[in-house]
Formats: sequence, structure tokens, C-alpha cells
Amino acid sequence: MKKVIFAAAIAALALVGCNKAEGPAQTGLREVKFSMENFATYTVKANAITDAEPAQVGIFAADLGADNIAATVGAGTLSPATKIYWGADQTAASTFVAYYPYAAGRTVDAAAFIPPYNQNSNEVDFSMYDNFLTAVKSASPADDNVSFKFTHPFAKLRLTIDNQLGADVVDYIKISGVKLASAIDISTGTITLAAEATDQYARPVTANVTYELVLVPQTASPTVEVHTVQGSVYVFAINSAYTFTAGAVGVATLTLTNASSGTAGLTATNFALDLTEAAWTDGTAASFADPVATVSDNYWYVIGTINGSNWDMDYPMVIQSDGAWKITLNYTEGQVFKIRQAKAWDNNYGHNGTATLPLGEDYTPTKGGEGNNFQFAATGVYDIYFHPSEPKIYAAVHE
Repeated sequence: MKKVIFAAAIAALALVGCNKAEGPAQTGLREVKFSMENFATYTVKANAITDAEPAQVGIFAADLGADNIAATVGAGTLSPATKIYWGADQTAASTFVAYYPYAAGRTVDAAAFIPPYNQNSNEVDFSMYDNFLTAVKSASPADDNVSFKFTHPFAKLRLTIDNQLGADVVDYIKISGVKLASAIDISTGTITLAAEATDQYARPVTANVTYELVLVPQTASPTVEVHTVQGSVYVFAINSAYTFTAGAVGVATLTLTNASSGTAGLTATNFALDLTEAAWTDGTAASFADPVATVSDNYWYVIGTINGSNWDMDYPMVIQSDGAWKITLNYTEGQVFKIRQAKAWDNNYGHNGTATLPLGEDYTPTKGGEGNNFQFAATGVYDIYFHPSEPKIYAAVHE
């Protein structure tokens, strides 16, 4: 799984103060208690930073010496691994910052980058940004506890596809005209935009139906290109600039049709696009305490010498309704490849012989390093279906 990178911003905020760890010096000091106002508001699909169980939140309080303290979530409360104490004779308020999911070494002004989808594979580890939550609270010793209310610092674009093209399905969706983040200060919610817009690719939530892109809040006039597997390109240009706001989703339905001829092959066909705002809708009943494996941990990929790569690019397969994973390859004779899970070699499959991969029949691959590389007999476009539960592979010429 591609690692989510958190780089320190140019000027790191100094979180200074004595370390108020437990001990004799703390005698008589009052412990700070923490809770969460909206414990059940968000569906936390994954703990994308650590494998810690149960889920953890990071807490900062600069004047109390709290520098990214891991706090375990449970029943609406937060239990810091190292207790935090109010200062002796303190009456003034302190500022507390919290974020989910916890990451060791993070600072409050760490740069949280949203990398673009890889332009070859149209994929990036997504769950971190889909779940990243922050909260800031001012409280004093007179308060019974510090109650955090978490929000999404990012915005989202959600596209629903009304595909009237029959067998010609969506291959990928490219969004132009929006900017990535160069830095985020979670203590203030300040996000710095990159200087230039970057082409990005929407993540298929449900292939050929729903696509999403997490982006930083901004006012933009994006252009959406929908590319189909048969080579059609539908270009949707937004009618007027749209403001993507934190914690909200810009939504639109894109209709793909070719009523004039009934055949595929459109190029650069322009349509107007209007966005309306909706709630992020991460769910209402799930809790922080039940993280599951990230989507990317379960993904299957193809890696090899395909598309000009040299065992340095993982191409994602797409889950199908029957549980199979599918990829369509533009293959050149002589290229080789294997199938692996989570972009790692711990669970991979190869050829169990020296012959080329057969077409139109089920094939049983070999697990692990004993398997040879897959290849086809001739240049062409091929559909590959992989059933990891059996395991078996079915390959055919793409039609």
C-alpha cells in the first residue's frame, strides 16, 4: 500500500512546555478529561496511518506540554496514553487540538498532502483523506472535560454516472482545474493551496456508477473528462465557479449518451455541468472504535513490464459483482506481469508453467515466488479476471 506522506511544513509550530507526565511532581494537579460531542457521526472505514487497535486520536495542548499524545477512543471518551494535567493555579483557558487517525511524529502544522491519482493507474490510497478529522477546543479547569467536535477539513466532489452507452463503460475520470494542498495547520484549519492546478483522477466507489475526489476547500471551475473503454471522451465544463467547502460535497450526475448514432467513439463532446452541495454522508451509526482494513490493503494489482513500466508501477484491478477482480490491459508482445495484493509480494500469483496465458478458459495460477511471469502470445487488448478465493484466472481478448 502506498504510504500516505506527512511532511513537516516550512516553519514548524513549537510545542513547548514541561512534560507533565505522571509522577510525584504532579501531586495535587487536576487531570484533563476528554470526550467527543459527535462520537457516532462519522463512519471511520479505516485507520490508514497505524494498525493500532482500538482507534486512536492525537491530542495537542502546547501550554500543557501535550505534543501529539495518542488517546484511545471508547464509548465517546478519549483516554490519553500519557495523562495531561492542568497547570498549577491555572484559571485561563488552554487550546486543545485533536485529529483522527493518530500518527506518531505529526505536528499541528504538518503538511497533509492529498497526492493526485497516479496518471497511469488512476489510483491512490484514498481512505486517509476520506476519514481525516480534526477538532479544536478552548477550555479551562472550570470545565468538566474537553469535549471535541470533529469535522472534515477537506471537501469532496461526487459524480454519479448515468451511462446509456450499453457495453461501453467508464474507464476513468480526469478532473482539471483544481489545486492540491501544499500545507495544512490543523490547529487553525488553515490550508495552503498549491500555486498551480493539477490534473487529478476520481476514485471509482462503484465502477461505472459513482466516482469521488477528495480535495482541499477552494473556489474553482473544474472540467471533468469521462473516458470510456471504447475510446469515447465526454467533457463536462462547469457553468460557473463553485466553492468547495470543508465537510461538504459537490455533487452532479453526468449522463453519457450517443443518441445520434448509437455507437461509441465520441471525442471531446462538451456538456454543461452544475454542482449542488450535499452532506459528506460518512454514515450516522458507525463508531471510531471499529476500524477495518483499508481498501487498498484488499486491492489486487498487476505489476510487471506492461505499459512501459519496469516492475515499478502497480495497476489496480477493479472488483466485480461476483467477487472477481478485473483489469483491461493494453499488452505488447514480450511484456510480462504478475498479480499481487496490496502492492506487496506477501501474496502474489504467477504462471505455473512456461507457456503463455491461455484465453477463454479458467486457469489455476501458482502462488508465491515459484510462479513464473504471465504473458500473452500476441500484442492486443485483454480482459483479465482474477478470483482470489479459488484461485483462478480467466483471460479473453477485450471486445
